[in-house]
Amino acid sequence: MSVRGGNESAAGGPHDDTARFQSTPEREQQSMIRDDDLKETLDRASSEIAEIQSNPRAWLTWVIYLLDRLEAEATKGGPADKDSYMEMLSALQDTIRNKDRTGGW
Repeated sequence: MSVRGGNESAAGGPHDDTARFQSTPEREQQSMIRDDDLKETLDRASSEIAEIQSNPRAWLTWVIYLLDRLEAEATKGGPADKDSYMEMLSALQDTIRNKDRTGGW
């Protein structure tokens, strides 16, 4: 799973969507750096949760909390983002079922 953000001040101007989504080495590197930073943040958070709550069953509360916060962020973007969030939840369900069935992510 990858989390990526767009650069709103693309070379083609703020109204040029094609320029905003063009892949360039610089844009890909910036995205990779953001991905790495986010992974580090999540690694630290998961370590801290495990340290505070050693029982994995208790982690459900924190996973639900994170999903709730992400849903709140998605609703700020409008109905299309909310729909996209709901699609993500469906994909998450499928991923969890596959994990249960195969043992791997």
